[in-house]
Amino acid sequence: MNRLLTRGGVEFLAVFLGIALSFNVEEWREDSQIKNRLRSDYINIKKDLEKDLPYLQRIARETHAANQSTVKMLAMLDPDSSFSYDNFMLLNSKSVSNNTFFGTQSSYDASVSSGRLTYFGNDELYIEKYFKHPRPVSYTHLTLPTKRIV
Repeated sequence: MNRLLTRGGVEFLAVFLGIALSFNVEEWREDSQIKNRLRSDYINIKKDLEKDLPYLQRIARETHAANQSTVKMLAMLDPDSSFSYDNFMLLNSKSVSNNTFFGTQSSYDASVSSGRLTYFGNDELYIEKYFKHPRPVSYTHLTLPTKRIV
């Protein structure tokens, strides 16, 4: 009887360990598959960002040029400077930069909708800040002149 109980216990333990091991192997395989898909998502998101980069650089150049025209216009309004209406109007036409940018985010949207982007518990994703929040224009690198620009 004791031998039968021992044999049944060993068989039960073997079946239990076999099932537990198969669940672990399946979970590992699934995680590995999701990691591979996530890696592919990151590559596609990078391609989208690289596609957007030339547009962003052009917009930054145009915005910088418009800002420089505005700075020159402000300098012309200084009482000590000479004012030319024609030059002022020419600068005025260059002082506006009406650029709108809607980035390519199809790869990001696909990754979010599949749940892969947050599957491994990334609480704060920096990439999400790029795609979800409006992009504020920073003029911190530009300063108004303290002296007259000629």
